[in-house]
Amino acid sequence: ALADSVVLVATYVFHWTDRDIFQMGNSAPKFSFIVRLLMKTFLSLRKVFEEAPKYWQEHFTEGRVEAAVFNTKEKYLILRLYHWCHPVMCVFYAGYFLRIGQYVIRSKNVAIKETKCMNRGAPYHEFLIHWES
Repeated sequence: ALADSVVLVATYVFHWTDRDIFQMGNSAPKFSFIVRLLMKTFLSLRKVFEEAPKYWQEHFTEGRVEAAVFNTKEKYLILRLYHWCHPVMCVFYAGYFLRIGQYVIRSKNVAIKETKCMNRGAPYHEFLIHWES
């Protein structure tokens, strides 16, 4: 996809680190007033989680997202991305998914980790988002 290509080219031209790429992904949702307004004001965590696959299909041209696990008792959720991408984009998507989570999870301590990756032989990318009270 074009967006992936732009991130990859910029990464190599500007010698961006994983931290830079993560921050770029984390910043991307901030530029949409509608996304910020909906996420912070109107939508619950469960609703955002359930709508994630639909949102992906409407805004991205490749792959699909699966809302796999939602566990409020243990304070985590799992998203799966079925889209082969360059490893740089794994870092970008982690930042992107974290920002969406930060908008709707009522905690200052929200973190993300890619626990499975297609670049390491998994059938999908799996992102674990967890938080504290």
